[in-house]
Parts: sequence; C-alpha cells; structure tokens
Amino acid sequence: MSSSDITKNPFASTGSLDTNPFDDPFADRTSQYSHEAQARQVELSERERDLERREQELNNKAEHIRKHGRNNWPPFYPLIFHSIADEIPDASKPLITRLYQLWLVLFGTLIINMVACIFILTSGASDGGKDLGASIGYIFVIGALSFLLWYRPIYNGYMKVRLLDVLTIIVN
Repeated sequence: MSSSDITKNPFASTGSLDTNPFDDPFADRTSQYSHEAQARQVELSERERDLERREQELNNKAEHIRKHGRNNWPPFYPLIFHSIADEIPDASKPLITRLYQLWLVLFGTLIINMVACIFILTSGASDGGKDLGASIGYIFVIGALSFLLWYRPIYNGYMKVRLLDVLTIIVN
C-alpha cells in the first residue's frame, strides 16, 4: 500500500456537492430508453406513412374498379372488363351476344385445327411439324387480332351509346 492510500478518506464523496443525492439513479438509463422510444416513434411514423400510402393506392384501385369495372376476361388471366349484361344496352345485347359467339366459334375452329395438326404429326406426315407450328401461331395471332381488331371495337361501339347514335346518323 502506498502512503496516499493510507491518508485517503474512504468515506469522502466522489461526486460534486451540486448533485442531488435523491435523483433517480436510473436517469441515464431513461435517456437511453428515451432514445429507443424516439427511434420507435420514428419507425411507427414511417409505418403510418406507408399504411396511408397503401390505403390511398387501395382507394384509387377501388375507384378505378367502380368506374371501369373489374378485369374479368379472359378467365385464366384477366386483362379487360367484358360483360355484355352490364355494359351493352338492352336493345343491342342479342347482336353483341351473337358476335361474341361467332368469335368463340372462330377460336374453337383454331383449336380444332391445332388438334388436327397434332394428328397429322403423329400419323407421320412429312410436314406435320410445320403444320402444327403454324396452327399454334394461328391460335395466338388470329385469335388475339380478331378479338382486338374485330370484336372489341364493335363491342366498344355498342357500349358507348353516343358513338352508336353518330354511326346511325352517318349510315342513314
């Protein structure tokens, strides 16, 4: 032991006299907790902004669905809204239904053509592969183009009554 250790008062205060002895000894920890609380508050406000943004997106989507309808066609991968019962005036429903049936007959004919080409390929014809490839191409090209360039413009024309009135005036 050194001589300074012997003369040192073991009961002497190491703190200053300006501090309150009744202060909370965990005050430093509460400041740590307050930093954590602030960080949590920042995180919660970010989540709240994100939820508000998502709510706005959902409201916009609901408004779009209310305005334009929900995409329902084709059934396996809906791209457009197609509902003869909801969008076409009563006087034009039989005509548009018949046109849609004709388009379905065209598409069915293309499917039957592909099946026939599969039979030609399995029977051993020399050009069976070319025929099958062409029939598959016909399904996608003719099927899609006939819907987009033939049926859908007629459907849209009858859906919008004002356009129908203009066409009636031009034809007469």
